[in-house]
Amino acid sequence: MGTSLKKRIETYLYHKGFTDPVLRGVMLVQLVICAFLLVAGAVAFWFTGFVLQAFIGAALMTFNFWFLSLFIFRHFYGGYSRDFLAGQLLRFIGRFALTGAVLVAVAILGGSPVAVCAGIVCCVAASGAVALLGMRNSRA
Repeated sequence: MGTSLKKRIETYLYHKGFTDPVLRGVMLVQLVICAFLLVAGAVAFWFTGFVLQAFIGAALMTFNFWFLSLFIFRHFYGGYSRDFLAGQLLRFIGRFALTGAVLVAVAILGGSPVAVCAGIVCCVAASGAVALLGMRNSRA
């Protein structure tokens, strides 16, 4: 990825509230995975829908992570309250319901829920690796 594009994406993420560099790195990796799967899915769509369905899973994971991380990051520094817990639970249930609805919709439309799960796992694995490396490097 070009340095200019990377800087523009990181600047955008910073202005959206991702002030922690490790968190920005994780989001950057997830966005790159989504972009790659979208392009690969568009190219391979005539042969198989698996890659495009994996993009759906990766996009869903990125969406979930985006809002969950911003919510937690803002409230860790803003204090804990009963309203925070209620809001967190409602957001969690909403994201969980959205994930389930997407998996059911893909299954009903004749797609492969396994492909959606593969996209989710791809984002989780890559993001976890980036986060672990980022936290390790920030201590050194």
